[in-house]
Amino acid sequence: MLSTYLEQFISIQLSEEIEITGVLKDASPDMIILSECERYRYIPIRHIQQITFPDCQMKTVKLGYGKTSFRKSLMSAKGRNVHVLLGKNTVLNGCIMSIMTNYIVFYSPIYKTIFISMDHVKSMTFADMDAPYGQVTRDFQPSTLALSRTFEEQLQKVIGKLVVIDLGDIPQAGTLLDVADGLVDLMTANGDETFLSIKHIRLFFTR
Repeated sequence: MLSTYLEQFISIQLSEEIEITGVLKDASPDMIILSECERYRYIPIRHIQQITFPDCQMKTVKLGYGKTSFRKSLMSAKGRNVHVLLGKNTVLNGCIMSIMTNYIVFYSPIYKTIFISMDHVKSMTFADMDAPYGQVTRDFQPSTLALSRTFEEQLQKVIGKLVVIDLGDIPQAGTLLDVADGLVDLMTANGDETFLSIKHIRLFFTR
């Protein structure tokens, strides 16, 4: 049980060769909490590949159970300034505005309203400042687009609009032509069509 190792220093291996180290503070069926440089990091278990101990790299543990959950942590973060890790080179800074069935409505002063699939949130930490980049949260102007229950249904709401899909190494931009059968049909700048699997889309926002 991972609860045996509370208050111990551990190293966590995530997908995309991401490594996070810190002191284990809590564990539940879907999340663990690390203390990292006096900041708590909330990590969904679905992305954890291995847990090791710096003084004994061959030692691994099975995850135990606690009372916390990642969804509850997201709810407590609503309206607060957070850092969301989506990939090795993709960290978003901003505020969680709404939490739907399987996606987050996120506001970034740079990108404005972003829809983030929960399946791709690798960790969340609370920021030191009340608002990102020293901005004032009351000045935020989130999208007025009505919210749907699921990530796929929200994608369907922006058919015909110019969208940006994902950030980081391989962003895609174009006009969203259709959403069906687990795929997104996107027309790129040169008029070509490309199909993307929805389950591999980390986020999207409109322009």
